[in-house]
Amino acid sequence: MPRIGRRGNRRWIGGRIRQFIGADVRAMRKARDVTLKQLASAIDRSTGWLSQLERGQIDPSVHVLSDIADFFDLDVRFFFRASKPSDEERKLVRRVADRVQVGSSENGLREEILSPGLGGSFEILTSIFEPMSTGQREVPARSTEEGGVVIRGQLILTVDGTELTLEAGDSFQFADTEYAWRNDGNIQTEVIWVISPPMLR
Repeated sequence: MPRIGRRGNRRWIGGRIRQFIGADVRAMRKARDVTLKQLASAIDRSTGWLSQLERGQIDPSVHVLSDIADFFDLDVRFFFRASKPSDEERKLVRRVADRVQVGSSENGLREEILSPGLGGSFEILTSIFEPMSTGQREVPARSTEEGGVVIRGQLILTVDGTELTLEAGDSFQFADTEYAWRNDGNIQTEVIWVISPPMLR
C-alpha cells in the first residue's frame, strides 16, 4: 500500500507513488489539451505547485487528488493502482483488480481504462453498453482514429451517417468523423475500444 501520512486533518501521499501520480496527471492533462494554468485554477493551486506535482517533487494530499480526479471525470482510486505492482510491471500490465471507471454511466455506457499507462500514443478501454441504451447525442468529430471489437452482445454503430449492426467478433475502425451508438438488445454489450491519440473520455 502507498504510504499515507497525516498533516493536520489532511492525508498526504508519500513514497515512490508520487512519481507515478505526477506522470499520470501530466499525461491526462496533455491528452485533454488542458494547460497548467487551467488545471491549477480548477484545483485552487498555483501553476508552480502543479508543475512540481507533475515532476514528482511534492507529496499531494488525498483531497487534492480527489479534486484532480473530479476535474478529469475519474475515480480517485485510479491514482492508487501504483501501489500494487512492481515499478516494471506497472509500465506493462493493468491487472483486472486495478481497473477504474471513467466518465459517467448515466446514459447506459460504462467505461474502464485498460491501458497500463497514460503516456502512450493510444489508449484502450472496455465499454459496457447496457440493454436498450443509447447515446444522448452523436459524438462530434474529433482528431482521433478509433477502432474496436465487439466481445459480446450487439452494438448499433452509426458512423458518418452509415448505420452498422455489429455482432460479437465484429471489429470496426474510423477516423475524424462523428458517430453514435445504441444497444437495442436485452443483454449487455461489451466492446474493447482503442483511441489514438488518447482522449480519456
